[in-house]
Amino acid sequence: MFFGATSRFLVHIMDPMNSHADIVPPAAAASAAGGTQSLERAIALLRAVADAESDGARLADLMAGVGLSKATAHRLLMALARDGLVEQDGRSKRYHLGPDLVALGDLAALRHRPPAPSPPPALPQPPEAAPPPMAQPSPPTLMVRPSAFLRPEYRGDSIALATLLCDRHVRAADGARAALLHESVAGQTTELSFARLARDSARFAAVLAGMGVGAGDRVAVLLPKGPELLITALAIWRLGGVYMPLFTTYTASAVAYRLADSEARAIVTNGFLRRKVPRDNTRPVVTVEGDEAFGPDAVPFWSSLHAAAPLAEVARYRESDAFALI
Repeated sequence: MFFGATSRFLVHIMDPMNSHADIVPPAAAASAAGGTQSLERAIALLRAVADAESDGARLADLMAGVGLSKATAHRLLMALARDGLVEQDGRSKRYHLGPDLVALGDLAALRHRPPAPSPPPALPQPPEAAPPPMAQPSPPTLMVRPSAFLRPEYRGDSIALATLLCDRHVRAADGARAALLHESVAGQTTELSFARLARDSARFAAVLAGMGVGAGDRVAVLLPKGPELLITALAIWRLGGVYMPLFTTYTASAVAYRLADSEARAIVTNGFLRRKVPRDNTRPVVTVEGDEAFGPDAVPFWSSLHAAAPLAEVARYRESDAFALI
């Protein structure tokens, strides 16, 4: 995900009265191709692991067989492993099919396995010779791991979303484990650890709080996939806000419409995409530093983040609260 690198989570569509909230203009249709491509690559990896049978598959063989870079193959395998669809042998480092596929196969078999042939009709017997009726076997009990969102920590009226998605991983390990592996179009790979994600998102949460962002406030995020996007989302959730992604393929008019309709409290973007924000915008704008120049009214992302003291508190959601608006 892009968020798949942190933890599985369900996007809760907010405000059902806004029937146009999920309308995507034709220009944004191309953005769906990225998700479809990732799914196709993950399926191809799963098939390649299955082809290796009991020997298991090496990462290098999977990269060559599916045609992926090391970073992309590793990222997708991590996502598959989190869902129990693949597992890596600790000694050989080879990948094998995961335990959850057993339960999924049993479920599929209930639908697709041919029915057992009916036994031939029994010959009539006198009442005194008839055997007692046999008890019908009960259907097999399938042990399927519940979704993460059926677990107690994702239910109730006190869900610390930022803690579940990030902070608990810092405490459970040394914090150096990768939360995000990002590969740019140019092939450059960036790794963001859970510890760094926790620290930077806590600092950026303080920046957003200084702009008046609080619980329930929408924050529009017009950024490409990368570390800044993940840091921003976690910062919003630390405040109890609502993350509102604006796809980079949106036209300026589509961006303006969504900003007005959502009543977004603030905007996070970069210098290149800043031109899509309406000129008459009065909301605070945080801009990621880069090659593109931006106006004096914009708040620099990294400079402000490093100058801020990390926000210690983590807001809590009710399970009925929205935390993303698409």
